[in-house]
Amino acid sequence: MQLIIPVTFFFATATCMNNGTYPFPNGPDFITEPAEQEPVADPKQTLKETAINQEPSAVIHVQSFQQWGDSKNEVPVNGNKSPMERINETSESSLEFPNMNRERRLEESKTTEMEEKNVVITENQTDKSEQTPDKGANLENNQEGKSSAPKCSDTWPQCTDPRNAIEEVPRELSRFTINLYKKLSSHEENSNIVISPVSVALGLAQIMLGSSGKTRENLLNILFGGLREPQCVHAAIQNLTASQSFLTANNIFYSKDFSLKEIFTNQSERFYGTKGTQLQKDKKNSLSQINKWVSENTKNMIKNLFKELPDFQLMLINVIYYQGKWVNRFEPKQTKKDAFHVTPSSKVQVYMMNNHKYPLQSIRDTYLDAHVARLPLSDNCSLIIFLPLSHTKDALRTVESHLTEEIVYLLMTQLEEKAPRATAISLPKLKLDSDFGLSETLSALGLYDLFETPDFCALSDSPELAITDVRHRAILDVREDGAKAAAATSVTVGRTMSLFSANRPFLYILADDIKKIPIVIGRVADPSKN
Repeated sequence: MQLIIPVTFFFATATCMNNGTYPFPNGPDFITEPAEQEPVADPKQTLKETAINQEPSAVIHVQSFQQWGDSKNEVPVNGNKSPMERINETSESSLEFPNMNRERRLEESKTTEMEEKNVVITENQTDKSEQTPDKGANLENNQEGKSSAPKCSDTWPQCTDPRNAIEEVPRELSRFTINLYKKLSSHEENSNIVISPVSVALGLAQIMLGSSGKTRENLLNILFGGLREPQCVHAAIQNLTASQSFLTANNIFYSKDFSLKEIFTNQSERFYGTKGTQLQKDKKNSLSQINKWVSENTKNMIKNLFKELPDFQLMLINVIYYQGKWVNRFEPKQTKKDAFHVTPSSKVQVYMMNNHKYPLQSIRDTYLDAHVARLPLSDNCSLIIFLPLSHTKDALRTVESHLTEEIVYLLMTQLEEKAPRATAISLPKLKLDSDFGLSETLSALGLYDLFETPDFCALSDSPELAITDVRHRAILDVREDGAKAAAATSVTVGRTMSLFSANRPFLYILADDIKKIPIVIGRVADPSKN
């Protein structure tokens, strides 16, 4: 199983047009008056294989600033019980879900956040602002009492105790994963999906090193639940990416006539392992240099990420790579063509992998109305499949709409503790490829300021530096090969053999079992389509 995730962020100089419209043809046309509009944030928004090849890439461009708010939405589980109540009832050891104080942190930050009305703007945008204060003064006002957003001239605050962030950041990344997937999947109702929101978040976190003021506050709120010390966030990410489950690589490519601030390059090298690579003016050589780096860091899975380079001043690339094998393999000789029911009334013939005595850990969740199964992989990862119990047309949408980070965390923990049971399992052999533009999706999550007038004063002196688009590509390749079954595996055999047949649309998560975070999330709607 291979997982490859390159995320690419392009920065260019850009401003809003004088009429207030969005200057990029693919940008969200609903953003007309950035300084006055108050966005509404919606914080609620498997694969199966022995070989997964995932190659996502993302490109982000920034343009102005918007306020962001959060709304509390608690989903009842099993009647009137919340996910947290289910967690507390699970065992006497009471599974802790570290990020449940996020609502309190957000509530504390919203009071001061909603009082700040000034917008940092450029000179040719004064007609769109409520006020046009001096930038330095505005930053000083925004930072008052907030250690998370120091002035650009200051050094970053030292993290005195990273333990809290190390516990909470993985949970917040899970929350961001579910939110991003829900927003994206709502516009891709009948499509196969492969996406790694964690890869997108890691790229945004590195961008956060160069941000200040409201831009940084919004990134902290939406990615990490408003943690007050960004230095601790980056230390927690450093701890996360040191995981043995998956590998990460980062690089920053910037043009010959562009310069990065020392405060940014130093912190970028410390936490993400790169100070950046300056490109020559020759576009052909620059294209070759970037594609070569991507190819080397994706184990040659992505040989030509770009056919030609767009205009940019800075390109930030984050890559996640995972290669693992099934703990319990599927024999190729058992793979046969069978029906996959795309809808209750239509089906396609696809190759299905079979194992008649698979030691499966599974749960029937009545709230999700799904049969949830865990297939362990090497390197402390697992594939979790959410198969709707109902065979109706909207069954998968129901599962997706009810999914929350709390439920995912709870199910991952419960499945690990579940005794394996001999099961006749059938899963489709897959080769899926997804390519998404994420600018509008990220805006809908509340990151308006990244696409309007962001504050990147710690990144560069360029006054109009902008993120213009976010592209994300992922490739998933599911095959039979895997490791031999572990000798210590115990199997409970009942009088009747259990059955798990993923022969209809399902949701999947490739998860890190140690950190309890989804690395990849997606949907199989029609395995016959690449």
